[in-house]
Amino acid sequence: MSTVDPEQSDSSTLPPTVAALDEPESDDAEPGVTGIPPESPPVSQRRSRGNWPAFAVDRPVATLMLVVAVVVFGWVSLQQLPVNLMPELSYPTLTVRTEYEGAAPEEVEDEISDPIEELVGTVEGIVSVTSVSRAGSSDVQLQFQWDTDLDLASQKVRERVALIDFPDAADPPLILRFDPTLDPIMRLAVSGDIPLRQLRHYAEEELQPALEKIDGVALVRVLGGEEEVIRVAIDEGRLQTFGLDISAVGDRLTAENVNVAGGVLYDGEIEYLVRTLNEFESLDEMRDLVLAMRNGAPIRLRDIGTVERTVRERTVVTRANGNESIELAIFKEADANLVEVAEAVKVALYGPGMAPETPELADSEGSAGQGGGETDRVTSGSGAADGSTAAAEGSSASEGSDDSGGDPGGQAGEGRPGGPGRTPPIASLAPDGVQILTLTDQSTYIRAAIAEVGNTAFTGALWAILVLLLFLRNGYATVIIALAIPLSVIATFAPLRMMGVSLNIMSLGGLALGIGMLVDNAIVVLESIFRCREEGDDPRHAAIRGTAEVGAAVVASTMTTVAVFAPIAFVDGVAGQMFGDLALTVVLSLLASLVQALFVVPMMSVLPVRVLSAGSISGNLRSRVVARLGSVATAGSDAAGLRAWWARAGVAAKLSLGLFWVALWPLLVVRGVVAAALELTSRLLWILLLVLAWAAHYTGIATAFLLRWSIGLVLAAFAWGFRYVERAYRFVLALSVRNGWAILLACGALIWVTVQVVPRLGTQLIPELHQGEFTAILRLPVGTRLEQTVAVVASLEEELTANPSIARVASFIGRDEDSLETSDQGEHYAELTIQVAPSDDLILAEERAMQAVRDAAARVPALSSELIRPTLFSVSAPVTI
Repeated sequence: MSTVDPEQSDSSTLPPTVAALDEPESDDAEPGVTGIPPESPPVSQRRSRGNWPAFAVDRPVATLMLVVAVVVFGWVSLQQLPVNLMPELSYPTLTVRTEYEGAAPEEVEDEISDPIEELVGTVEGIVSVTSVSRAGSSDVQLQFQWDTDLDLASQKVRERVALIDFPDAADPPLILRFDPTLDPIMRLAVSGDIPLRQLRHYAEEELQPALEKIDGVALVRVLGGEEEVIRVAIDEGRLQTFGLDISAVGDRLTAENVNVAGGVLYDGEIEYLVRTLNEFESLDEMRDLVLAMRNGAPIRLRDIGTVERTVRERTVVTRANGNESIELAIFKEADANLVEVAEAVKVALYGPGMAPETPELADSEGSAGQGGGETDRVTSGSGAADGSTAAAEGSSASEGSDDSGGDPGGQAGEGRPGGPGRTPPIASLAPDGVQILTLTDQSTYIRAAIAEVGNTAFTGALWAILVLLLFLRNGYATVIIALAIPLSVIATFAPLRMMGVSLNIMSLGGLALGIGMLVDNAIVVLESIFRCREEGDDPRHAAIRGTAEVGAAVVASTMTTVAVFAPIAFVDGVAGQMFGDLALTVVLSLLASLVQALFVVPMMSVLPVRVLSAGSISGNLRSRVVARLGSVATAGSDAAGLRAWWARAGVAAKLSLGLFWVALWPLLVVRGVVAAALELTSRLLWILLLVLAWAAHYTGIATAFLLRWSIGLVLAAFAWGFRYVERAYRFVLALSVRNGWAILLACGALIWVTVQVVPRLGTQLIPELHQGEFTAILRLPVGTRLEQTVAVVASLEEELTANPSIARVASFIGRDEDSLETSDQGEHYAELTIQVAPSDDLILAEERAMQAVRDAAARVPALSSELIRPTLFSVSAPVTI
């Protein structure tokens, strides 16, 4: 047996505790044999037999297979983890919404809001009840305790509301769950040179159904534009002349415009479904509707009024890039992956390979703002002015589809993304001159945030490995400890998938937070193994005894950290839902690192000895392979064997084969040529392999020499500098021991400064985001007409668009009647979504753009403005009185 002498190691580069790992066993030792006679092992080695770390040391193949299985399951789970910006947040809030068309706010409050408040206030778990009564609608918001079962609470609220006797004109109340994640994942703007009425019709009849068919899309809401309606204007004088009632006219129109089921008819074995189809198909048909008979003469609708096609009174106006547009808000399903749904929407709109982030689309709008600031534009038809847009690239496909008589996918393989047989992009089928812009895309921000956290974690892992290399000064020991980071991280993904945790900035932040702690257990275990090697143990017993001696301490230290983070997952409220993913990720990664330190590290510390002991086997195998390759390379044509076989053949065989010789000689000639070509090719390939092997061999030697020289220089410089740090620490330590009173005074002064500074720091749950986009909320005096608000916003847009620091402005003016949060909206209200032009300093560019908005708003009389940066979520207003 060869022993390890720590004094023989190079003290300038390798410490004794680390260099001992690379000492091979004696050549006489068999694979897996320690070299110590089994009949007289040391006492320490006898104690190590039967310890639980021996499983990993004595069964390295099984341990490696378990590690591979964990890596495979972790990698598969990583591919299946949903990607979100934040963890799933469930607010204990319900909203009772009731529509009471035509009622004033006072009537809504007296007849709708007050009765609901009185009855639902008795439901268990309610913290507060607030209501907003507007003209025509009532919203009663109920806030429950965080541990309330909202399904049961919704049922109880529904039972209470069912007891209220509402006015006949009021619609049945709706019980809605307020969820901040119900913000649209994407907002699209449709604009063009056609009238707004036609643009709205295209958005409702073409775009909305096509987008709602995409997997994961729950709802597509259409806002803005001119909504077409049929208006019947009744002349009151004529109505009285004929003795009719306005309600009778309305009932008659409803009765004649029906499309309902009429039952079932049976004809033998055939069943027919009967429907009553009696809807109006034209305005003239409505005008000819008979309302009543007077003196045998019919009284038609045209006799008492007029019927015309017009637009509904507008309550919302949307604008994009200075022009009125139609806005489409896309909402995802509750359990759908936001990133996947957004990607599917973009593929359906623009086609594969023409995602909105492509440079062509970004350049077409002159902006490529960070974090989704770029504009996605597709112009359909020959009227496209910007040749760099997606439609310009697909123009040949459009022309081909026109020539082929309605085969839009005929040229998909050439000019249109998708390829033959695929559905053509929605934007390429839009009417001439219609443009589809992507205003906001949450998936862009999510991907940027996830990538940023992932890159930070990866950079932190590299720095941790570099620090380990500088202190250990041994490559293999660094590899053993550094493996704790990727193995522990990958092993964490499988339990995260089973627990339903998504891949968000909190869970990734937990991984980044735990990366620095993942190597602690491996360092302690490996140091203990080295210490046992110094005491004279062979590699196997050193790995077993070293792991067993520090196993309890490593488990205890890990459990203390777990005890700090694990309770966070059980905290109620927003904090528990937000930081629960972070806590679970830290706990799972630390437990994975503990298992890795107790099983993988001991096995890998003995692995070099086993590999070196098996060198003869690998050498024999290599010799046999080389010999076989040489025989194949030197093998020539088998013509000699054919002649020998011919000589040994009988006379009958010669005669029989001779009859076919004349017919077979061309094939034999071809066979000889092919054999010679194959032989020449094999020899050339063999020479090429030898040249490549020679080049790789000497390249590796040169690379290893350069790396060893450079790394050795860095390690020597670090060791030289660390000696001075060690001396300085000894001096400071001795000075601190001699002057304890001064250290206490310094600590007290530090505590005092901390107490004075902390209250001056701002306090908020989640910081604002800097992603090149912000919102300006504008309010004119209440009662301002919608047309006046639109004119003010249009002038501001023109001024802001001319500012070089602003790339794009999109506006929302008025009140969205379908939104939950519309209590302060009206015709005097406007929201401007402003995207900042690309800049190296994004924060400075945002400040300049915000100042430009403030200056422009200050020049408009009676206009109040509020600038808001995007936040991850918002529970309520900062202060509500």
